[in-house]
Amino acid sequence: MELPFAVHPAVRPDFERRWARARPLVLLGFLGPPAVSVVVAVLLGGWSVWSGVVVLGVVVLALGCLVPAWFVLTRVFARRSGWWGWLVGLFGVLQAVGVGFLTGQLIGFVPLVAVVACGVALVVRGRAVLLDPSGGAIAGTTLQVRSTSRPVRSVSGRLLLAYATFDGERLRWEMSAGQSAPDILGGELPLGDVTGLWVAESVGVPVGPVVVVRTAQRQAQLVVGDPNGFAELLDRRLRLLAQPGWSH
Repeated sequence: MELPFAVHPAVRPDFERRWARARPLVLLGFLGPPAVSVVVAVLLGGWSVWSGVVVLGVVVLALGCLVPAWFVLTRVFARRSGWWGWLVGLFGVLQAVGVGFLTGQLIGFVPLVAVVACGVALVVRGRAVLLDPSGGAIAGTTLQVRSTSRPVRSVSGRLLLAYATFDGERLRWEMSAGQSAPDILGGELPLGDVTGLWVAESVGVPVGPVVVVRTAQRQAQLVVGDPNGFAELLDRRLRLLAQPGWSH
C-alpha cells in the first residue's frame, strides 16, 4: 500500500493498517462538505442570471471548496496535522456563506452545518487513529508530531501557550497567545542540524523542565507540555531518519 508520508520499514505494517482505517475518515471529512455545498448550491439554484452577489457567491464557494481539497489531495495534511479540524470548520463556514449568496435561502444552511460538523468529527477521529503516539511508532514516520501545550507567562505578564512540532524535515517551536498577539516567541531549525537533545531545568523564564536542543551553532529551549515524552519521540525520529530504507 502506498502511503502519503514516508515510513521506516520497522513501522510500515502498523501504519498501513492505520492508514487503511484513517483514509476514509480523512477523505470524507475534507471532501464531503465541499461536495455537499456544491450540490446544495445547484439544487437550490435560481441564480441563472449573473449579478454581483452571484459572482461573489461563486468566488467564496470556490475558495471554501478548493482549499480543503488542495490540503488533502496534495498531502499537505501529513505535515500540518494541527490544522485538520480548524480547516474543515473554517472553510465549511465559507462554503455556507457562498451557498447563502448564491441561493438567498437559509434552508441550505441546515444540511451544511450538519455536514461540516460531521466533517470536523471525521478528521479529528482520523487524526487520532493515524497519530496515536502510544508505543512511539509515530516517530518512524514523517507525519507531524505536535507536543501538548504548556501555559506560561510572557515578560509582559500575558498568558501564552507554548508548544513544539516536528515533521520529517524541520523542528518548530512557538509561544503565543494567538495569531494577532504581539508576544510571540519561537523558531525553527532543520532536523539534520540537531547534534543532541535532553530534558533539563530551564535557564530563566519560564521555570520548570524543558527540552534542550543543540546544534553546531546554537542551543534552544523548547517549552512543551510533556518534555520527557516529546524528547523521547524526537530523539527516536532523529535516530530512525539516519537509517536507510524509508519509503512511501
